[in-house]
Amino acid sequence: MEKDNQKYVYIALIYIPSAVGRFVKFWTCYGYSHVTFSFDENLENCHAFSRIKENTPFVGGYVNEKKSYYTSGKDVNINTIIYKVPVTDGEYEDIKKYIEQIANDKEYLYNMYSMCTLAVIRGFRIYKAMHCTEFIAQILTRISSVKMSKKWYKYLPRHFNNDLKEYTVYKGILDTKNAKRDDKDFFFKPVDKKEYRKKSIYIFKELIYRLIFKKCSPDFDYKKAKFIDEE
Repeated sequence: MEKDNQKYVYIALIYIPSAVGRFVKFWTCYGYSHVTFSFDENLENCHAFSRIKENTPFVGGYVNEKKSYYTSGKDVNINTIIYKVPVTDGEYEDIKKYIEQIANDKEYLYNMYSMCTLAVIRGFRIYKAMHCTEFIAQILTRISSVKMSKKWYKYLPRHFNNDLKEYTVYKGILDTKNAKRDDKDFFFKPVDKKEYRKKSIYIFKELIYRLIFKKCSPDFDYKKAKFIDEE
């Protein structure tokens, strides 16, 4: 019997039918390419480490996701598994603080190197850099009801299903009937290709520095590594 005051959080495995989504699905030999977190059972407001803009897979970081980001506003089926995980009041507040901390830390980058080699090398840490599975696994380390089978930076999408299977509440097509594309949304605004290339090169170099020296480069400039919403 559930306690009336029991708190829950929601984790969802998702297949995003994008170029990166197809790559991850093929590379990991698993049907889901992304993992996200929500305090909301309807997944209307999610938290993840992902691309910052629609067509910029190498320029990423913390993203407050909407369902339209998965569909690009198109009428497509998004396969998902949703887990409803019990947490204590303290854990709930700790997770909120952790997400807020990450969201406000401008030094965090998307760990593209680890993501691209995850299926072979099984993950490696880079200072202040994460990809989607690392971010969600970090959240899981704060939940006592979850017994983690691996270190947080070694998680593949399939490992979440292994460790969270008992908390499964839904497996099927994600409800995206309200996932309309808003071209005024920062995520969907067009990106200059030259600017994207410059940022990608800057990020690649910065990640190598962090991998070697375990810290940000002395002259790191987050504006060179991120797209900034000026509005």
